[in-house]
Amino acid sequence: EPPPPPSAPGSGDVTHKARFLVPPNLSTLETIPVTVAGSLSLRLRVSANGQVADITVVRADPIPDAMLDGILAALRQTRLEPARAGTEAVASDLDMVIRYEPSIPLDH
Repeated sequence: EPPPPPSAPGSGDVTHKARFLVPPNLSTLETIPVTVAGSLSLRLRVSANGQVADITVVRADPIPDAMLDGILAALRQTRLEPARAGTEAVASDLDMVIRYEPSIPLDH
């Protein structure tokens, strides 16, 4: 009797997480004045075709609105390799943290 076939991951069992094909370009944000250090925790909902379908701000230290808007806009335009359950591309969540430092001296 032949051995049973290897078990395939069930739907929803992610075997490979989504990952950036090219890192998002955040260089345009370097011109925005930032007076404090902090971090921004985000959850990206990545569709099965590798597009950012939704972004949730999980936690944010004080951050200039222009910088937050720029980060979110850059991430929405980014393409990712979707997560996989076995060989099937599936939608998934990808958590990320962006850290930032002051860009202008505090004595001005």
